[in-house]
Amino acid sequence: MSIVVESVSTLATGSGASITITKPTGLQVGDLMVANIGAHNTNDIETTSVSTKSGWSNALGANYADRVCFSVQYRIAEAADVGASNFTFDLSNANMGVIRGSILRCSGANTMNPLGVTDSETQTGINSETFTGSLTAYTPGANGALVIMQVGLYNTGGGGVTVSDYTASGVSFAELYDVSSGSSNTSAIASAYGIQTTAAALSTYSATIAQEVNNLYGQFVVILPPVNASASNTLVTTTSLSFAQTGTCDTIGGTNALTETNTTMFAQNGTGTAPTQWTNEAKPSTTWVNETK
Repeated sequence: MSIVVESVSTLATGSGASITITKPTGLQVGDLMVANIGAHNTNDIETTSVSTKSGWSNALGANYADRVCFSVQYRIAEAADVGASNFTFDLSNANMGVIRGSILRCSGANTMNPLGVTDSETQTGINSETFTGSLTAYTPGANGALVIMQVGLYNTGGGGVTVSDYTASGVSFAELYDVSSGSSNTSAIASAYGIQTTAAALSTYSATIAQEVNNLYGQFVVILPPVNASASNTLVTTTSLSFAQTGTCDTIGGTNALTETNTTMFAQNGTGTAPTQWTNEAKPSTTWVNETK
């Protein structure tokens, strides 16, 4: 089974200390909701983070160089979520210039243990047009994992900066947001998601930046589908006391015990036979016959 992104909420925009994201369409009890939030500012924003919303779980979130912060949170939808119209996420600092956020509504996710692997990267003073993150090779246990990539940057040069060409092994990405300040000290946030159709080792992830920048930051989150176990089941060997009868079976008395078994003792083999019907012998005649003279 593969995770399916059933719907994506309208991209929410905000500033300050919170962002309110509209409920994704068609939300049902049991769906997995994944919130993808990013924020940036051209000025120092101090140590800012997106607070984990009550009832949600934090997959990954961090502040980078007091310019950029990201958060990925998830929750299994309940009746109250289906009845809600939106969800508000708070930030620890009220001075954010730009906040973006969206919620993915997913079916087919592993609702017991949805989080696979996460990774975060900080690359400063690099003057590069490519962001590349790396992690210890991780292979999802089944096909169809959801992969989320977030990329942020801060540059002392001017001009708006866009992000494109998100890559990870076996994943085709769709962009959720990509916004920059476009000022003399450019900061930007971008994010994309995709499904890894066939499970394969994930060890690097990357994106292309429209121009050389000084500082790059990134986050990487893998959400898992269910893993179906496959194997053959065998009957374990028992001891002679495993199924001991604790009483008398007849007037003789005593205890009946099941003897030790092996894996084939209870295998069904063949069919039963039909009983043979009893056939009476032919009855001899009792009629007297006179002999002729």
